[in-house]
Amino acid sequence: MTEGKKITTIKLQTETKNRLDRLKEHDKESYEEALKKILYILNTLRKKPELAQKILVNIDRSIKRKQRYTLDSPKKSQEKQQAPQSKPRPKPTSGPKQNPQSSEGSH
Repeated sequence: MTEGKKITTIKLQTETKNRLDRLKEHDKESYEEALKKILYILNTLRKKPELAQKILVNIDRSIKRKQRYTLDSPKKSQEKQQAPQSKPRPKPTSGPKQNPQSSEGSH
């Protein structure tokens, strides 16, 4: 993607970075992709506002799906971690104790 292209660094306030994070449609989306998407939407908004609105609605749906997935995922992974790996051993019962001297064949 960046082969042969110059790379630069920009400084952002933490709140701005957090807002960009919330705009990502998926976790692996780069900041480069998120910013290009924002710029594309702004340019589209100038020329075709209805199309820009549809794009924003689709992005909003994707973000909500991502949020539902990430909210559900920790619960599912915790359930898997808490699930017993093997069958639980039965607890010993406190039944009558046998005297080892009174058993047959012991002397």
